[in-house]
Amino acid sequence: MNGKRFFATVSGLVLVLAMGSPVLASTDKAQSRPEIVQVAAKSKRPAQKVRTFTGEVASVDQTANTVTVKSKTRKGKELTLGAKVNDKTVIKSGKATKTLADLKAGDKVSVKYRRTAEGDVASSILIRSMSK
Repeated sequence: MNGKRFFATVSGLVLVLAMGSPVLASTDKAQSRPEIVQVAAKSKRPAQKVRTFTGEVASVDQTANTVTVKSKTRKGKELTLGAKVNDKTVIKSGKATKTLADLKAGDKVSVKYRRTAEGDVASSILIRSMSK
C-alpha cells in the first residue's frame, strides 16, 4: 500500500510541475518580448534581399529609366521583370562599362535587383550577349 501511495504522490508532483512550467515560461517570454520588438523597431529598414533575373531585354525606356526583361521557366511559363535603373546601377558587358542607352531589345542579360517600396530597382545589369 505504501508503494502505491508514494507513486501517486510523485505522479501528482510531476503533474503539478509539468502544468506550472508552461505558465512560468510564457510569463518570461511575455516580459522579454517587448524588448525584442523595441530592438526591431530601432533598425531603420529591413535588409533587402538581392535577387537575380536572367532573360532577354524586351524594352528599354530611357525617359523613365526602366528596363523590361522577359524569361521563360522550364515549364514554359513567361516571366517579366520591370526594373528601375538609377545612378547607382552598374551596367557591364564583359569588363566594359555600358549605359542604359547601350541596352537594346534582344540583348541577353542578368539583372541583380532589390524589391523596394518604389518597385524593383536594378543594382547591376550584366550583358551576356548583345543583339545585332
